[in-house]
Amino acid sequence: MALNSKAISALRLDSEEFVPPANIEIVRDENGKATGLLREGFNLVSEIRVESSTTLKRRIILGLETCVKAGLTQVHACEGKEPGLIEAWIELAKENKLKIRVFLSIFYDAFVDLKTRNILPKQGVTFGDRLTFDRVKLFADGALGANTAALRLNKMYKKDKKKNDFYSKHYKQAPHSGIALESIESMTFKLTEIMDQGYRAEIHVIGDRAVDNTLDGLVNSGYSIEQIRKFRHILNHSQIIRKDQHQRIIDLGCSCSIQPQFVTSDAPWVYESVPDELHDALYTWKTFLDLGIPVHGGSDSPVEEILPLEAIEAAIKRSDGNGGTFMPAECLTLREALSIFTHGVAQGVRLENKIGSLLPGQLADFNILNGSLDDTSVQNWKILESFVEGKLVFKA
Repeated sequence: MALNSKAISALRLDSEEFVPPANIEIVRDENGKATGLLREGFNLVSEIRVESSTTLKRRIILGLETCVKAGLTQVHACEGKEPGLIEAWIELAKENKLKIRVFLSIFYDAFVDLKTRNILPKQGVTFGDRLTFDRVKLFADGALGANTAALRLNKMYKKDKKKNDFYSKHYKQAPHSGIALESIESMTFKLTEIMDQGYRAEIHVIGDRAVDNTLDGLVNSGYSIEQIRKFRHILNHSQIIRKDQHQRIIDLGCSCSIQPQFVTSDAPWVYESVPDELHDALYTWKTFLDLGIPVHGGSDSPVEEILPLEAIEAAIKRSDGNGGTFMPAECLTLREALSIFTHGVAQGVRLENKIGSLLPGQLADFNILNGSLDDTSVQNWKILESFVEGKLVFKA
């Protein structure tokens, strides 16, 4: 994360009284001054952002309109403790201003805040017929691009002497195993608290050590395996999952939320960011499906653009950015790629009996496209119309 001078001043990063929260590294120059680079720290930055209810609602509507124009019939939104934000979503839902379904995942700090104020909605409650409080978001580690994904093994980096940009100059290029944002103990505590309220967890896991900490946290929660399975917790991103972790994921009833466009973006450099021993654990979606692990697709916007057909194409082609294919054995077929963005997503919100398939009795949420299931690519496909409960919400 990068901050400008005004944000550095507002957060008082150079003040002698400033004490950084745990698991946040502030990159400083040779004089000890903050450079503006943070290794993790989004919660720190959120403390200085306050907007009016009108602005919040306008921002939500504009964001949803972008999703509607992209052909989506539902979105999965993550929101934090920003004052008035949860209330803004609820008001819009009650005013019937949400054109598509919204499954809201609230950050842990927002979950605690709502619980403390005795206004935490019941898990799965729907406001109007569009907004559902579905889960609580936890972060087990950082990201591969920032060298903060929690890895079981250290990765040795070689400083690129050819680069002289600001980022290369101030960024540590030492052996590392990333940053685990939660210990097994803290993960156990938070997962237990979440399940005690009837909620399920969506856990950001990039590195394999983050997956270990999460699975250990579930096992140590005091809930039985059968009880844990009923929650159907979500491992979000699931970018590095070792073979020995597969059965544990199956046993605990977890699903994997993936973003296929990550492969296209990451393939040119990802091998250099991960120890050789973990290369065969990268983005193994086909393996997940073959093992029966539920997989659902998304974009992780704004990290990647909201382009569902591009995401489906990425799942099929897995371009390595150099004209080749990244781990070809993990490419999905067209039908598999379509499935993880339809039936798979419905599984992700535990509503596969109501949405996600064109079956009698299911809600009529669907798209009309110009493609064929006999195609091997969706590159030339176009979303013509979108419907939610049989009502037209988008027409190209």
